[in-house]
Amino acid sequence: ADLAWLVSRGRDVVGVDLSDIAARSFASEQGIPVTAGSDPPFTVVRGERIAYYVGDFFDIKPGRIGRFDLI
Repeated sequence: ADLAWLVSRGRDVVGVDLSDIAARSFASEQGIPVTAGSDPPFTVVRGERIAYYVGDFFDIKPGRIGRFDLI
């Protein structure tokens, strides 16, 4: 719900989840067309204003996803 709220306000968002189903379900529920790509050790589900990393949250490093204005 928080990701959807941010997207609806024009923010670019990044999500992380262990479940590919969760990432795709979110996109489907929000009507966001997505594509999936590989950024080992992650699969990245991308759509307009969203990048959803599928994998272990603890493997995310700042160099991979950049800086954030808000967390």
